[in-house]
Amino acid sequence: MNSFGSSTSMVVKGRSAGLPLEGPGLVSDHRGQRPQSRFLRPLSRHHFTELPFCVRHPTNISAKANFFAPLIMKTLGLLGGMSWESTTTYYQEINRRVRHVQGGLHSARCVIFSFDFAEIEALQHADKWKEAGDLLNDAAAKLKLAGADAIVLCTNTMHFVSDGIEAASQLPLIHIVDPTADRILQRGFSSVGLLGTRFTMEKEFYMTRLAQRYGLTVIVPDESDRAIVHSIIYTELCNGIIAEASREAYSKVIRNLAKAGAECLILGCTEIGLLVNEADCELPVFDTAQIHATAAADWAMSIEPASNN
Repeated sequence: MNSFGSSTSMVVKGRSAGLPLEGPGLVSDHRGQRPQSRFLRPLSRHHFTELPFCVRHPTNISAKANFFAPLIMKTLGLLGGMSWESTTTYYQEINRRVRHVQGGLHSARCVIFSFDFAEIEALQHADKWKEAGDLLNDAAAKLKLAGADAIVLCTNTMHFVSDGIEAASQLPLIHIVDPTADRILQRGFSSVGLLGTRFTMEKEFYMTRLAQRYGLTVIVPDESDRAIVHSIIYTELCNGIIAEASREAYSKVIRNLAKAGAECLILGCTEIGLLVNEADCELPVFDTAQIHATAAADWAMSIEPASNN
């Protein structure tokens, strides 16, 4: 009987010690025969010292998690292209998070459906939200077929028509508001200023979720400031244009939100983080693109469960 509680002995073939084990045929028993499962089985003391440190010392939780991480990584399905400027941010932030947690050459398992944003933008401004939602649902179903385990909608505004995604794809949707609100509450804030597209700032879907689920007071800019914020998003940020005059215009809007009682600021459009950061802002900033991407990566690594209930 060995230290794992079994008399079976096995040797590891096909990989150097310390690297993850994947695929069939990498583990054989002491007779060179293939076992019924490709996953690790108990080893004899003779081979115990050849194992990585994290397996020889299972109390080293961090190292052990890193060793087994490739076996539990889930695949994220990204609904992107709205616009692709912020989808690039998502892809970078998700992979940076995975590399930070797991180290080495680890990266996220992702599949991306990238829309032609001109088509989506036309539907938004024509108030054809049902048609826009149908496109999201169809794309989410395609991500399911491509192997996704959860859907990440890489835009704030299109969460307005996100209700059908889970039913269409039979996958969980990692909602952008939830990890953002959690971060805000962890910092002890109760009143938030919200910047985003006109749709996000004026329609109830975003503010209602923040208020009813998390008890947050939401303050939005006045009519003229909303027009400025919205215009800069669509004419500049979605086209990759970063203008100092627009940065100053946003700073003025943010100062007005602070005067109205906002304790912190939600960048409720995934492109706004290209223009505004906390170093240039008088309020603490919560960048939804960064927060959402990190939450998605953590879910894929099983650090936190996804919940959209």
